[in-house]
Amino acid sequence: DALPEQPGVRYHVGERDGWWMGNRDPREVQFVLRGEDMGVLFELSEKFAEHLAARLPKGNPDDPDAGGYDTITGPFNEGNQELQVVLDTDRLRRLGLRADDVAQMISLAFQGVPLGQIRGPQGEVELRLSTGSLRGPALGAPPVDGQQAGPGMAELEDLRITLPSPTASGVAEVPLASVAHIELTRSPWWVQRVDRQTEVRMKVRFFSDDRETNQALVETAQEGFVMPQGYSFGEGTRWGVEEGEMVELAINLGLCLILVYAVMASLFESFLQPGAILLTGLLGCFGAPWALWATDT
Repeated sequence: DALPEQPGVRYHVGERDGWWMGNRDPREVQFVLRGEDMGVLFELSEKFAEHLAARLPKGNPDDPDAGGYDTITGPFNEGNQELQVVLDTDRLRRLGLRADDVAQMISLAFQGVPLGQIRGPQGEVELRLSTGSLRGPALGAPPVDGQQAGPGMAELEDLRITLPSPTASGVAEVPLASVAHIELTRSPWWVQRVDRQTEVRMKVRFFSDDRETNQALVETAQEGFVMPQGYSFGEGTRWGVEEGEMVELAINLGLCLILVYAVMASLFESFLQPGAILLTGLLGCFGAPWALWATDT
């Protein structure tokens, strides 16, 4: 009730979203797509979302009790928008350019080269050397008075790339648009690499809080979608320690303590002294914090 109503905006209040890939929101069903190529995964996620949207019952925000799904989220509609420069390798080869040369010029246009700082009337002023027209206060800074902080699309396309050697016609530099295609794409904010495979996350949000029913709806809806060879979908790989790994860790720790006790018993030629030392160390783990607290150390 404290949040203001805004046209076209809905608020979702829940627990930490996707914490360690352990989703706790019963309204959300999360899964991942696995494969080699990120571009293929991006296209598959969009097609898979269309497949689910055609088979899942669509809910109504004005009547959430009726059930159905609310949104389908994937790398195609989340993350940040970015400019992708696709180089023409044949054109670069004919001009004697390398991809690194073009990348350095683009980096110089957007980031520039730091030249240090000088002291001005209002404090420290950072100096940067950059190509192109910088119409904002600094590269990477937010827009000010409607002006962008770096080169625009037209300036980027006209960015001059110096050739290693002039051409037969005497051309010493060419615009970026003549050696590359610039397009606006979306980059997912969550990508994980596991066992030489890339994972991208998708999730379906329902109005109902029945986790088992929501999971069953997604499993039924995903039937009939054919994945290419080498690509699959399923639960995400957890970043935390699994229960089996915890048991294995406890067993290894117990074996280490037994071996330490055996070595100490052979050195001291006694079974009581090693036991007293290990017991003292164990009690010290609990007593040391209390001693530090009592002495205000």
